[in-house]
Amino acid sequence: MQMALPMGQILLSITLILSILAIKIFKPPGMRRTSQEVAQVLLKYKWHFGLIFLVYVQKNFVDDLNNPIRGYTGWNFTPLIYSIEGDIVVHIQNFFLNHYLTLFFSGVYIVGYMFINYFTILFFIYMDDKELADKTALNYALVYLIATPFYLFFPVDVTSFYLSNVHSLLYDFSGGFHKFFVAVDPFDNCFPSLHIAIPVSIFILIYRSTRYRGTKDYDRYLYFLFIFTLLFIFAILYLGIHWVVDIFGGIFVALLAVYLVEKNSKDFWDWAYRLERRIRARLRCFFIRRFHGRKVDPEELMEG
Repeated sequence: MQMALPMGQILLSITLILSILAIKIFKPPGMRRTSQEVAQVLLKYKWHFGLIFLVYVQKNFVDDLNNPIRGYTGWNFTPLIYSIEGDIVVHIQNFFLNHYLTLFFSGVYIVGYMFINYFTILFFIYMDDKELADKTALNYALVYLIATPFYLFFPVDVTSFYLSNVHSLLYDFSGGFHKFFVAVDPFDNCFPSLHIAIPVSIFILIYRSTRYRGTKDYDRYLYFLFIFTLLFIFAILYLGIHWVVDIFGGIFVALLAVYLVEKNSKDFWDWAYRLERRIRARLRCFFIRRFHGRKVDPEELMEG
């Protein structure tokens, strides 16, 4: 893991810098925020950052469970996937194999995916778009939650590990990349593909919301998401990572996550804000009792 940290930090830094620059590209013309306003909206959406942080904690926890569970069950569903689609990935990689394509699509796979994950929520928070910030943050959590049982109990190896005539173009692109992925990737969580589930679900949520509200503020980002989803589809096959079936699995996860988000987003965030008010009231009650010696009912201090 120590060898992977510098590479991870570099990729994260690049992604955050790109996210800040991209806000200028995708925000509506004339939209301006002072640094003070940016700080205020970032604080306003602290629960959203907290939820995303929990998602990454959960992901790391699942990754740690992956090998022990597979070692115990001995399950491997890669032969099943191969029996469905055969050598499609072999033909795709052999037909398009090119050093410059490998360089480009490695960047798309790593930086492009990280960018969409981080930028989307930051963008909606910057815009102070509560509806889409709420839905996007909850969507991340639900996508990972839905995918978790598959990763733990339906292991599918990456194509370049199972198919001897498929090259691991991404993992072996450089020594730094190889060490990074060996440290962070179990290489058997192909199904479903989150490189498909995340952008597809975000696209649907933005499209539905903007068409319902009659706004075109996010049309440029919608076009970007559409193009990058197509690039992801090719990248995950060409680089020797995913199977075609994984793409359909990702679309299924996206559709299910969107359904659950649309159905539960308002109730979830109402509960979160009530919890925040209750915590604040109990803290105020504690300090009043501690420093003023008065007993106060926390319900009387609830805001809103």
